[in-house]
Order: sequence, then C-alpha cells, then structure tokens
Amino acid sequence: MTGTRRDAAARPAVVEGLAGAWRHRLGGARIAAGVRIGRGSRIRAAELTIGAGVVLGRGVRIEADRVVLEAGTEIGDRCRISAREVEFDRNCVLFPDVVVRALTTVRLGAHTKISRDAVLKAGSIEVGTEFWMNRGAEIGGGGWRTGDGRFQAGDRCHVGRGSHINTARPVVLGDDTAIGMDCTIATHAHWQPATEGFPFSSGPVTVGSGVAVFTRSVVSPGVTVADGATVAAGSVVVRDVAPRALVGGVPARTLRIHPQPESPLPVLLEALGSFTARQWPTAAWRTGPRGERAVDGPDGAHLRLTPDHLLHLAAPASRGGAECVFDLGRRVLTGTGSELSEALRNHLFSIGLRFRYEGYQRAPLSLRRLRESGIEE
Repeated sequence: MTGTRRDAAARPAVVEGLAGAWRHRLGGARIAAGVRIGRGSRIRAAELTIGAGVVLGRGVRIEADRVVLEAGTEIGDRCRISAREVEFDRNCVLFPDVVVRALTTVRLGAHTKISRDAVLKAGSIEVGTEFWMNRGAEIGGGGWRTGDGRFQAGDRCHVGRGSHINTARPVVLGDDTAIGMDCTIATHAHWQPATEGFPFSSGPVTVGSGVAVFTRSVVSPGVTVADGATVAAGSVVVRDVAPRALVGGVPARTLRIHPQPESPLPVLLEALGSFTARQWPTAAWRTGPRGERAVDGPDGAHLRLTPDHLLHLAAPASRGGAECVFDLGRRVLTGTGSELSEALRNHLFSIGLRFRYEGYQRAPLSLRRLRESGIEE
C-alpha cells in the first residue's frame, strides 16, 4: 500500500502535482507539518512516518514495508530507496540520483550526507551519525544480493568520491574512519578458475576506528585494519594491519608505528592561534596563574583552554552570548551552539578532531547550503 494519509491533528503536507500520474494511496500514514513532496514522487509503505519539514524532490521512489523519515530530512530529485525497513534519522540529506537498496533494513544516522550519483546496496545498511559519502561512490557491487553481506559504519565516517566498497561479504567501519577517493574495499577477488590454480579470496573486511585509507588504495578480502592505522595512497593491503601502523606499497608493508605525542598542547595551541587570528585579528592570548590560556574577542566573546583540555567558548553578546564546552580529551561537545562554535568545530575538524554531541545542536545540513558553500555541486 502506498501511504501518505495524515493524522487528523497534523497539518496537510504541501504536495506538488496532485493531477496526472502522481498518486499517493493514503493508508494510516503519519505526516507532520511542513512536509513537501515533489511532483512525480511515490512512497509505497504499509507503515509510513514523515517528520516535520521533510522535503522530497521530484521523481523520488521509496518502497518498503515500513518507512520513517525524521524531521529535517531532504531527499533530492530522482532518488531510489527500497528495503524491508527504511529509517532515516533527523536531518539526513541525499543529493539527486542516489540509489539505496537493501534486502532487509536501511538505517541512516542523523546528519548523514550522501552526494549525487552515489549507490548503496547491501543485505543491510546501517550507518551512524554524520556519515558522509561523496559523489559517485558505490557500496555494493557483485554478490551484494546473496544476503551474506552487510554494510555497517560507525559515527562520523567518510567514503570518498569514486570509491567502491563490495558487499558480497560483510564490511564494518568503526567510528571516525575515512576511505579516500577512488579506493576499493573488496570482499571477494577472483575471475580466473580457482580449479586451475588461480588465486581465489573471499571474506569480510573490518576497518577499525580512527583509520585513514588514502587515495586509490585497495583493501583485500578478509583483512582487518586496526584502530588508528593509516594506509598510504596507492597501496594494496593483503594482510591485517596493526593499531596505529602506517602501511604502504604493493603489497603494503608496515613503514612505522605512529607514536603517541607526550602532549597534544603544541598542536592545539597552534590550531587555536590560527582560529583566533582569523576571527579576532587584534586579540592576544594570555596565560593565567593556573596555566589557563585565554583570549577575549569583541562584545563579550571569549575562548579559554584549561589545563585539563576543556575548551570554553562564549559567543558575542550581540549574537546571544551562547556558551559551549569542547572536551578535547573525551571528544565531546556540550552547551549551546552558535555561529562561532560551528566555525570552531569546523576548524578543529581540519586537524582531525571530531566530537560527539551531548545536548549540543549542530547547524543543520541542507541541499541549498551545501551547494552555496561549494562543498557540493
């Protein structure tokens, strides 16, 4: 059954093109206020829930027994989504011409961004918050329909432009892991007959947390890449990689183990100095009697770093004076968001620091803003 009947208490959805071939057969659906559904779009679902402000572009197709699209989600023109169950958490953004297919479930975490022409196919798909997949990347490939393969990614993961992740067997990414441009993760690798002595390999791939796989690298079937490892560009990984190891070459070998620095302070101070120099060019850092470092901006704004690596930020009073705390050790961001805190969050991202949110509301994603920023076309 196609569902878009709204609750009696809900305001009507704003729908383009009710005439002609566009149809919704309404069957117990729950649709919140401010939903917009473009001309030619169709949702087939026995159970359907659409949150406030969800936008579906033109020609979108969604088919599932159960569909949940949480508030603020945007799905671009001509996207195709099918599974037994589809759940998009709040503020997911899919650019036009994305294909998502699963044999069982598709679950996308909050603030997921999937770029134009990307493809996700697996037995099941489950990704955490802030999963970013860039243009033309593909998860799926040969064998994805066998039911053996699933794709699972933790929070804040990234799959670069043109990369291919095969899901004939399971692929699991930890938190804060990036797959660079034009990379391949293979779960089966053969063509010539194994009965004639040619090599055959098949197996799941696990990539841990805090891993970077750089451009045009290949991770072979059955490989585990441990937490904090780095795969140099153009490498072919054929065996397991140790924690914090840098591997490179064809086949890849261990080049070194990344040491832990005695203190993160020098890197932090340099990054914070460059941030405040851009935000408040005339402001100067000072050191307090207890080792705190602080700098004052205009109109009550300030930034303070404590010895236990808590970074306190206050926005200008004229902008509401919102305050938040970046816990640099735990990588947790709390408090109230502001334009200034978002600028600092993005700046810290540039040195590889990403944060969980505890009560903090980050700036929402949108198709329009991502295009205007130059991040997307």
